[in-house]
Amino acid sequence: MITQAERWVNEYCGKSFTGTIPDGVVFATLEMARYLMNRQMLEDGMLEELPTKLSDVLRICKDPLSKNKVTPDYTASTSDYNLTNRRG
Repeated sequence: MITQAERWVNEYCGKSFTGTIPDGVVFATLEMARYLMNRQMLEDGMLEELPTKLSDVLRICKDPLSKNKVTPDYTASTSDYNLTNRRG
């Protein structure tokens, strides 16, 4: 469950975290892992219903991750995408 949660956090933030990990990332990873674990327990018949909805978990997780999200730099110049100009 932790691996799936880490994958979701890395995908949402646009980067993977190694070394020192910010508290918000740890919090969001654990919250998502708890949701995934509860979902698995529901499928296994150990729970009758999920204690939280996915939409609530996403809202809880996205707030602390907002400071760690990477957005790609966009450019208006098509020459930046021309790989022949990048050769040394």
